[in-house]
Amino acid sequence: MPMNTLASAGQDGKVIIWTEQSGNWNKLVLHDFGQAVWKLSWSVTGGILAVSDSKGSVSLWKEAIDGQWQQISQDVAVA
Repeated sequence: MPMNTLASAGQDGKVIIWTEQSGNWNKLVLHDFGQAVWKLSWSVTGGILAVSDSKGSVSLWKEAIDGQWQQISQDVAVA
């Protein structure tokens, strides 16, 4: 069954994955980064989500076959 997916983030540090099936939207907290999340970006194919936080760190996340989201990479910013 086709599914629509959105990601949202904000000053509270939480990234939320929203999925729509049959007109109902479900929310899943991907991760609580503990500081503001400034930017989200999907890969061209939509399979990977890049997350940038207020400390300048970037992490990549991918949904596994079982539906669980896993962090696959992290670039820690150096001050």
